[in-house]
Amino acid sequence: MWAASWCVVLAAAAVPQASAGRVNSVDRWTVDQWEQLEDAGAAVEKTISQVFSRNGTTRLEVITEPIHLEDVYFHDLDHNYSVWLRESLVRPSAPMEVSRARSHLAEGRVDLQTTVPRLEATGLYSVQDMAATAGPVLPTTGRYRLLMYNVSGEGVVVLSARPAENRTMHLATVEMQFDTKAWFMRVTEHGVNRDISDFIHNEEFGDAVRRKLWPELTRHLSDGLAREANHLLGRRPLQQLVRDGRTVQRIEDRAAASARNVDGIVDSIISSARSVIVQRLDNKIRLPDILETFSALLFRGTFKAKDGHASNLATLYRSGETSLTSDDKLLHLYGNLGFQNLQVFYKYYDVSVLGLGPSGSLEASVSPVTVYLHLHTDNEGLSKLSLDEFRIRELGPLDLKMTGLGPFNPILSRVATWIGGLYHETIAVRVEKLVRDYVAGLFDKYTLDDIANGRAFNLTGSGVTGDDRGASSARLSRSRG
Repeated sequence: MWAASWCVVLAAAAVPQASAGRVNSVDRWTVDQWEQLEDAGAAVEKTISQVFSRNGTTRLEVITEPIHLEDVYFHDLDHNYSVWLRESLVRPSAPMEVSRARSHLAEGRVDLQTTVPRLEATGLYSVQDMAATAGPVLPTTGRYRLLMYNVSGEGVVVLSARPAENRTMHLATVEMQFDTKAWFMRVTEHGVNRDISDFIHNEEFGDAVRRKLWPELTRHLSDGLAREANHLLGRRPLQQLVRDGRTVQRIEDRAAASARNVDGIVDSIISSARSVIVQRLDNKIRLPDILETFSALLFRGTFKAKDGHASNLATLYRSGETSLTSDDKLLHLYGNLGFQNLQVFYKYYDVSVLGLGPSGSLEASVSPVTVYLHLHTDNEGLSKLSLDEFRIRELGPLDLKMTGLGPFNPILSRVATWIGGLYHETIAVRVEKLVRDYVAGLFDKYTLDDIANGRAFNLTGSGVTGDDRGASSARLSRSRG
């Protein structure tokens, strides 16, 4: 039975810590091989912790040049202000310091603790009162400088063996949670609105800027950490870390077999989620109407859009291999997913300046859209999966098309800013919640065996194409081998 064989592979992939006279019966490791594995773990830990050592301090150059962050547009609903952050740059004051790097090679993970002494973010801001009903819209503009101190990170990176021809270890997944102990922001100001002036000099504005920049900033920190650590591990062949050639081969074979089978499980989950989305939502979700104001010379303009929806939610797919690790009680699965193309369509928009302006429809798309997935299951029973995280990690470039603009074509860039904010602030949040709820519902109702064997959802009549069902079946059949 395929599900049983998958459990065997998982048990082999998550071997418990060995003690004298304790040898895992499933994987048939000898005591000598356990010692080899423990020695290799110590070597990996030493390699990660010491190769960047300077004067006794472990440092990783995760940010070597200023990071250019994407523009951020959002509404502060408490004050009815719109905020636009652009041309944002992040600079580190010093390299990332690794205060702890504890490897668990048998469990396929490294526990990390890091600190960046200081990060500096600078850029331009624009704050506008959306409630103004008369006269021109006069935004308050200026520069901001945000200093973040003692940016600490803690989390798990997943170790995996590269293909046999490379014969090295690498970090397949880096999942760090970052926090800052203190921050301080200063702004310059050009504007006449006293209420906005009070707002931008208040702590809540600085906190809003930090929170909006934080997801992309910390993604760059995690990516830089993975890049530097993998550069390090790529210089140390697995044979140098594990002296016995047979143990090296077992590590590589186990990693490959686990990846194949766990990938099949994730593919089954995705197929079930896609089917639910197509059948229950018709592959789309409704979006709120848009109302924005802008300045056109000395006049106030408005942009309205209504009857909108986001579609192509069922284009969810697995974009890479799934990583597997364990702790004392749980098996953890980490994966990278994506949406092929998240589209937005508004049936009607209207631009008005002094009662004049174009109208039509608008369509926007973002691709690629990357998603981080974290699941876990009990190390003993292996009967139920639980969803820990489904998070949209990165949105690709925005492609916007509008009908009927005519001489108002210059407003296209402003609309792109507004729609980009809609993706980040509304669409991503709703899609995340939708998929989380549906996948969690599947896990509550069905066992791991049901999901692995396609019984978690009846694909017949769900709207999933025959090609989709065939591709999923082919992947799972390969995993059965």
